[in-house]
Amino acid sequence: MDTLTVARAFFDACDFGKGWDGCKQFCHPDASFETEAETLANIDTLAIYCDWMIDALEMLDKDVKVKVKAIAHDQDTDIVLLYGQIEGTVIIGPEPMPMKTDYVYALNFEDGKIRHVSKIWEFNI
Repeated sequence: MDTLTVARAFFDACDFGKGWDGCKQFCHPDASFETEAETLANIDTLAIYCDWMIDALEMLDKDVKVKVKAIAHDQDTDIVLLYGQIEGTVIIGPEPMPMKTDYVYALNFEDGKIRHVSKIWEFNI
């Protein structure tokens, strides 16, 4: 698979809640993760982040929409920037609440697999 195909396959597995089991084929086993978002401050491995996405999606209704808005590959640095969006209704708490959030993944590749992911995101409800 080419780099953009791997990046998209990773996104589809991760952001549709397949967890690390669904994502690990696209990644190095020790792939790292970072973000400045307080919600994910204690997560530093991609495996933990991918499993966290399962729980995150369970807080949304079944009609959640997850989509790629743009994707680009810098071949010199072997980094893919993937602009995504999740939209749905948060179903935790006393009242359902609509939410939409945009984010960008910076996927660092090495030898055809993801070595590191930075998530550029700030989530506020």
